[in-house]
Amino acid sequence: MGANKRSAGESANNGKRNKSYHARKTEQTTANLGLSVGDRGVYITSEKGKEKSSCREVVKLLERYVALHYPELAKEEPKSDEKEQEELTIEEMVKNELATINSEKGKPKDSIFKQIDTKITCISFVTCPDTIDINFLVKEIMQDIAKNKKKDTRFTNRLIPFSNVCTANFSDIEAAIKAAGKDYLDNKDLANKRFMGVVKIRNNNTVNKEEIIKAIGSIFAENHSVDLNDPDFTVIVEVFRNICIVSVLTDYVILRKFNIFGLFSDGFAEPKKSIHSSEPKE
Repeated sequence: MGANKRSAGESANNGKRNKSYHARKTEQTTANLGLSVGDRGVYITSEKGKEKSSCREVVKLLERYVALHYPELAKEEPKSDEKEQEELTIEEMVKNELATINSEKGKPKDSIFKQIDTKITCISFVTCPDTIDINFLVKEIMQDIAKNKKKDTRFTNRLIPFSNVCTANFSDIEAAIKAAGKDYLDNKDLANKRFMGVVKIRNNNTVNKEEIIKAIGSIFAENHSVDLNDPDFTVIVEVFRNICIVSVLTDYVILRKFNIFGLFSDGFAEPKKSIHSSEPKE
């Protein structure tokens, strides 16, 4: 009598979670790669073994552009009391500085961006709040790399913004495509544009690539035409296990598929002559 009831999933051994519970949680986290439905952010490809370093440098780069375009979201550095500082001896100032450094060791810096380690070679994600137009921000970065022939990353290959995350089933993917491409469906000023679709599926046997390609065509073909060489906008669908990211990007070809090294070395791409097709690109 006196023994407390334990919640489901706890063993009789000191109330600890049993192994099957932890296994299920691990499988779930691994399957969705740390992303949640509705997330937005950037999909990163990097050098093998440099995924975490790539994530960190991408966050640093994004934070710099946020400070330029969204100053109200940028973190302000704490201001010191000049009068108080003047009254301190050099020895006391050094001592205070060392104490501050030691107190911050091991603490993650506050950021509006969240780094996600997928445990997949060369692939990682960074998510961001809805208040940021991530497509605009990343496009600015890519254009600056091409124009200035300067890059501030060492380990990052591609940086693809995504505006939606959904579960990897056909109906949810179709809905996510419509949501991401809403402007091209509802805005009459954006009618008669050229588009193409890019679909990639990894570690998933339930989603049919051809169905998604046809869905992209049927969603946008009424008001737009397919162009595989010089599209005005590109619909990108990437499936990873049981999660899917969706992007609708402009200047995808001109910006060399958002490849940092390509833009750094060769600048903007010259699109080939437009070729209209009845189907998006596979």
